[in-house]
Amino acid sequence: MSQSVDEIGKSSAFGRLLGLQIVKAEAGEAIIALSMHDGLRNLHGKLHGGALFSPVSYTHLRAHETRGNL
Repeated sequence: MSQSVDEIGKSSAFGRLLGLQIVKAEAGEAIIALSMHDGLRNLHGKLHGGALFSPVSYTHLRAHETRGNL
C-alpha cells in the first residue's frame, strides 16, 4: 500500500493540530517541519516540551507508514 505525502499528512488530526508539515516521506524516511505559533508556547513563552518531542514520534510513525509497517 503506497500513500502520497499529502495522504499521510492528512491522516493525523494531532499533526494538523500542532501544525506539522511533512517535507518528505518515502522509503522508510521522513522529514517533518514544525512552525512555531502561540498555541505551542508554555507559560514562559517558550516552545512547550510536549510540542518539542511530539514531532519525534510523528516522524517515526510517518517513516514506518512509507514501508507499510502499520
